[in-house]
Amino acid sequence: IGYSNLLRLTTDSFSSSTTPSPLSINYFCIIMESKIILRNMASICFWILFVSSTLLFSEAFIINSQSSCSSSIVTKKANSRISPYLTAVNINHQAIFNDLDTMYTDASKNIKCPFWKRRVADSIDNVAMVLKFLLIRHKSLLNDVPIIGWEDLLEVPGCKAVGTRNPDGSVCKFKNLPLEEIRTTIYNDWSIKNDRGYYITGRLNSTIYRDYCMFDGPDPDMPVRGLRKYLAAAGNLFDTKHSSAKLLQLKVLENDDGKYGYGVLEAYWRLGGVLMLPWRPKVKPWSGWTRYHIDKDGLIAFHEEGWDISVLQAFVGTLFPELGDRIWEQDSEEIRNKSNV
Repeated sequence: IGYSNLLRLTTDSFSSSTTPSPLSINYFCIIMESKIILRNMASICFWILFVSSTLLFSEAFIINSQSSCSSSIVTKKANSRISPYLTAVNINHQAIFNDLDTMYTDASKNIKCPFWKRRVADSIDNVAMVLKFLLIRHKSLLNDVPIIGWEDLLEVPGCKAVGTRNPDGSVCKFKNLPLEEIRTTIYNDWSIKNDRGYYITGRLNSTIYRDYCMFDGPDPDMPVRGLRKYLAAAGNLFDTKHSSAKLLQLKVLENDDGKYGYGVLEAYWRLGGVLMLPWRPKVKPWSGWTRYHIDKDGLIAFHEEGWDISVLQAFVGTLFPELGDRIWEQDSEEIRNKSNV
């Protein structure tokens, strides 16, 4: 009631012919700030509960894993008090991440539905990220034993390196290539001969991408962090035999330095086919664009996507194709004419 009266008095002051007083302006600012705080309070409480429960689960997971290997740690300490113990603890926690990676791989292979596959992948990645945070920030979980130098070994499965390996075991990356060479590589990834590029197959040349590349777009399942996770999702979203992704244009944007200031490429495409959902819905072709943002090392670090249709139109067209045709018949005709041109 107090807020309502204060808001009424303040708005009356602003709507009057006279200049509002400084006190009214202060009241108005207080109301606006209070509304923002109250509007976000529910969201803040939800995330506090979610993070707290996740931390407790992860801590219990680590402690249980430590106790299962306690006997091996004691054996290691027989020869030395520090080095073997440190090695045993780190191997123990690295084994946890190896187990998570195995779970991630099995889920990618065995779960056919793209919706549930993404949900499982996100859950495994979230657990891995919380565990990594706990191991790096909360040393008490490691009995105050530092793990400096081991952080990079604790990889989140979705951001794990993929692609061709060098003789030393590292993943091959072609850094600081000219933009035209990057354009040629992207062009080849679109498989112009059969119009079944990486949007359909989930296969591309990973040597020009960051392993933790961010993929963003209108799709409700985006953004996606990690080249491995994105390719796993893309490779199981469309039926490769009845779907196509046609590249219409690919160019280097001369007057745009991109998100990181080192250049950006832009592609226009037309995409359509059959989704690998249980009822196998057929998606009518729609067009869109993709921008490839280059970072300081000459690698694609941000994959930005846009559609010429709304998310609502795509959603309704997938679940209720006939209804979507009736509502957006004119828009579909314009997209087909644009694609033919």
